[in-house]
Amino acid sequence: MLVPLFLLLPMDLSFADDELIAVSEAPRGSCTGARAGVLVVDCGTREVRQRMSVSDSRINCCDAAGGLVCLGGSDSKVRLLRRAEAPDGRGGTCGEDGAGYQEVWTHQCLSEVNDLRLAREGAVVTVRTGPDRCPAGMDLIPLDRPDALVSFQGGCSATMGKYIHALDGFEEGCSLSSVICAGEDAFTSAFSVMLFDFRRQSPGVVDLPVAALGQPPTSTVWPLRAGASHLAYAGMGRRGAGGGIAVVDFRYPTTSSGMQVCFPGELDDFRCFGGSLYAACTARGARGTEASVFRCSPSGPRELELLSSVVGAWPLSSSGQVRVFRASSPG
Repeated sequence: MLVPLFLLLPMDLSFADDELIAVSEAPRGSCTGARAGVLVVDCGTREVRQRMSVSDSRINCCDAAGGLVCLGGSDSKVRLLRRAEAPDGRGGTCGEDGAGYQEVWTHQCLSEVNDLRLAREGAVVTVRTGPDRCPAGMDLIPLDRPDALVSFQGGCSATMGKYIHALDGFEEGCSLSSVICAGEDAFTSAFSVMLFDFRRQSPGVVDLPVAALGQPPTSTVWPLRAGASHLAYAGMGRRGAGGGIAVVDFRYPTTSSGMQVCFPGELDDFRCFGGSLYAACTARGARGTEASVFRCSPSGPRELELLSSVVGAWPLSSSGQVRVFRASSPG
């Protein structure tokens, strides 16, 4: 099933309660006055609850939790939205009668915001990049006082000499005590999966180098996802080659403890829900481009279960839509 989102490229998705939050780019060279936006979709009915225009620049990332949505953009701003109830106590849609999400504050950062997570301690952790999209640093921003942020420069001792590319929080909820990151060594360019505790002055706790089978240690880690506590999953696919996901257990933080799940085709993205990995892969064959969704359980047998597959030729540019698959429970 297709859910229409924007006439523009969707950049990131987040789930909170029964809502899907999607953010978009801004139009390039458009005279229509359209802006980068936020879309709130009911996960059950797939109806649009709210549509907001928020920026003339691209929104790169979003995260949602506890009635809050946080946005990071290429305009170097972090925006906090809070869900408001209608005066009669009903939720309402599309901002009717003052209901829906409303902007609380906007904070100007030193450079473009490329990734972020809301922590349950009342703070947002961000990853910033420079004009060339290279990682620049991280910010820890208190929600009640964004001007009191703490910044960590990329490659500094507090980040164990690493430039941070991405971050995530465990399924139980993101906490400042346990944020996972993808780090790149400032001198060797080797990539690591890292564990951070932002209650410490130097938050870097564990640095675990990872590399896909047959690939050099400089292979990029992307995407990076957290599962249940202690488990992290790092995409190790190469463009035009089969995709793989490295499984990291921080209870046994050694380079030999990692395992890998392999997928056919290019690994476009994956998520972790309820202990299972759901991976979207693309393969190009005689029949055209084949997009497939697989499921597997890293804690059990590694057999891949094909949930859905679509074959056809379509442009690589986004159609502004999200394809929704429904899968039965494992077993």
